[in-house]
Amino acid sequence: MDTGTGTATDLSAGLLAARFRGYAGECVEKANGADSIDDKKLHLNIALAWMRLARQSEEIGAMRAGAADAAPLPAAAERPLA
Repeated sequence: MDTGTGTATDLSAGLLAARFRGYAGECVEKANGADSIDDKKLHLNIALAWMRLARQSEEIGAMRAGAADAAPLPAAAERPLA
């Protein structure tokens, strides 16, 4: 799995999500070629983790894109206790 040289700050959320989905695809390919059920489960669970990261990256990107229009979040001390 080639993680490349770019950092999270170098890539947009969409590019990060695409990269993460690519990693997930590599894990699925490895799962398909796994010799044991345990190895298959391991690779599929890692693929799921990459897919979750892709989704989270997109959600964070969407929040950042909307942040310019949104009011800033209050500091932790100013937030009401739930």
